[in-house]
Amino acid sequence: MSVLSDTTNLRRKHVLYCFFAAYVAAEILFNMVPLLRPYPVFLAVAFVLLHSLWTRRARYTMIFFGLTFVAGLLSEIGGTAFGWFFGAYYYIARPPWMVAGLVPIQTPLSWCVFLYVCDALTDLIIPPALTQKERSVRFLFFAAPTINGLEAMGLDMILDPVSAGHSWIWVSPGPFFGIPISNFVGWFLVAFLSTATARAIGSAHDLTSHGSIQIFQSAPVLLYLLFLAKFSTAALFGETLLGQGRHSAPELVLVGVATTVPYVVFAVLSLLSRRESTVMGTLVGREG
Repeated sequence: MSVLSDTTNLRRKHVLYCFFAAYVAAEILFNMVPLLRPYPVFLAVAFVLLHSLWTRRARYTMIFFGLTFVAGLLSEIGGTAFGWFFGAYYYIARPPWMVAGLVPIQTPLSWCVFLYVCDALTDLIIPPALTQKERSVRFLFFAAPTINGLEAMGLDMILDPVSAGHSWIWVSPGPFFGIPISNFVGWFLVAFLSTATARAIGSAHDLTSHGSIQIFQSAPVLLYLLFLAKFSTAALFGETLLGQGRHSAPELVLVGVATTVPYVVFAVLSLLSRRESTVMGTLVGREG
């Protein structure tokens, strides 16, 4: 990717900040109005698309979002129509734009957002020395999608318990707060297979990084934490936020923290290490 001018970088930074602020505001305000709850995902999609276009090139962006959208949609149709992948369930919240009368269009769009955030977060976790190597290395094709799958599954361990019964109903409830174990296996497999395929088809030159622009690097961490905060709030104040007699489940917050925060810690430590290396490299260059 060609070096961007400082002016272009600054404009893109401001645009990303605006989209991120709008998405956070929508998540807070729209959740107070039941009819508006499905719509913040559109702002989230716009944000991650811009982030991907400006950090990973257009080719990888099209490949990644195309694959994750199709994977999310097909797996959801398989689950709602035949009980495949996750187990048998059906949607009771039916916003406009239902696909085949089974799945809200917002659902596969949410898959795109979740999986992109996980994939970008994983790129922060993987040591820079590895990310600079050719992306055809088998280790990256296996390790990165595996981390993606674990991150997505960890997030779903708090997402599904606070949403099931409000947005969808499980035909045969399972042992984890009413969620079947097959659901978490399905989340891991969808995340692993779709992101592994994207990395296999994509090129090493499609995955780049803007080390000088803070929001480009910190956005995956911020969004991942935002998801945790959103579902933790729903777990703590479920009856108020979700209605239908749902009670508070503070133990889910502990589950969410345990299954998601370790990835954030690794990503932040990696970011700090990269910035320290960049500063040291700059100082050495000046001295030389």
